[in-house]
Amino acid sequence: MAWARRMHLMKVSLIGTGLTILMGCQTGGSSARSIATEANPDVAFEIEVERCALSRQTLPSQPAVRIFAGETIRFRSEAEATAFDELPGERKRVIAGQQVLARRGVANARCPVTQDPLPIDAEVIRYEGVPLGFTSAEQSMRFQALPTEVQIRMVARHLLRSDGISNDRCPISDLVLLPGSPTLQVADHRIAFADQASLLQYQTMPSPRQNEIAARILMPERGVRNTTCPITRQPIRLDSPVVTIDGRSIALRNVQAARTFNGMPASEQRAMVVDGSF
Repeated sequence: MAWARRMHLMKVSLIGTGLTILMGCQTGGSSARSIATEANPDVAFEIEVERCALSRQTLPSQPAVRIFAGETIRFRSEAEATAFDELPGERKRVIAGQQVLARRGVANARCPVTQDPLPIDAEVIRYEGVPLGFTSAEQSMRFQALPTEVQIRMVARHLLRSDGISNDRCPISDLVLLPGSPTLQVADHRIAFADQASLLQYQTMPSPRQNEIAARILMPERGVRNTTCPITRQPIRLDSPVVTIDGRSIALRNVQAARTFNGMPASEQRAMVVDGSF
């Protein structure tokens, strides 16, 4: 299994803005799960681009650095690194753990058993080749003692992601998906459906509606924070322009909406993108 995370983007120039605006280009189960140790890397994983441990925003070329629990932790600025220094030890273990575990390819951020956030020293096992973290060895053992069908339901979203599937709920029925669900290739990504009837329903929809449904699933893969355009109040689309300020991105339904955004005062633009006031 390998993650398919390719994004094809082309710049759209809007006069008078210093912002980055991107346009997305649209293009056309097994029930048995094996568990192995972390030291048996039988699957190649595509690791997400590392982000600031504290703010989760994009790191600069020369990030601020701290060493915690023997690991290098990177921050967007020295101010954020200093804020990290002042946190209680348990909070540091979780914040640093998010970055370090993601760096190692661990698929989950919360323990499947307790739902608590994973610490930097989380117990990691491989389940069908997918690295999964647990808050402790005890929780890992509890998980491994469960019936297979229960295990699968608990970690289904991570197994789907590892198989290159972008959604964990059916876009038609909203049912929780399990590995082996029927899929459809959309814009270089795989979208899964609860059953063949749901997939067929999607395929028989008008193309504009298919586009909106696919965008709701796939645009977050590109770092977009919204599914409804703050200008038009309509759903965003796969080819919607994306505006990025300070590492935060929102999509605008079309070029006309982007031009309206471009004419707004900079303070309103920033509030909309950075603060999410829409």
